[in-house]
Amino acid sequence: MKLLPFILLFVFAVHLWAMDRFAALSMIESGNNDQARGRGGELSRYQFSPTVIAEFKIDATQLQNPAYARSEAIRVMNYRCSAFDLQYHRPPTDVEFYMLWHRPDRVFHPLPRELERARRFANLVSRQDTK
Repeated sequence: MKLLPFILLFVFAVHLWAMDRFAALSMIESGNNDQARGRGGELSRYQFSPTVIAEFKIDATQLQNPAYARSEAIRVMNYRCSAFDLQYHRPPTDVEFYMLWHRPDRVFHPLPRELERARRFANLVSRQDTK
């Protein structure tokens, strides 16, 4: 029982950290454009792929609502980060987090342009952490 306050503090701290990641994700994916549409049918500020929309049963008609889009992005990434943590026994780095969003099948083998974008994402997150 003595660990409970520390666990709650850790969960709260991780949540705050993740919020910064989602702000950076929105910025890098669409420039915070709620009406953004990608070439592959991606939608919203987070650029949800049609595959993710179907897999997670996301209401695509609501993705222009920034609060709904954020809550769904958090839900997707909670699932993916939990699976990553179970497999690798650690949370993903910022670069890995971006790759888990963008191309989860290539987290450890990104194309050079994907790695560059993931690094830009990590830079945005680290910049926000200093504010």
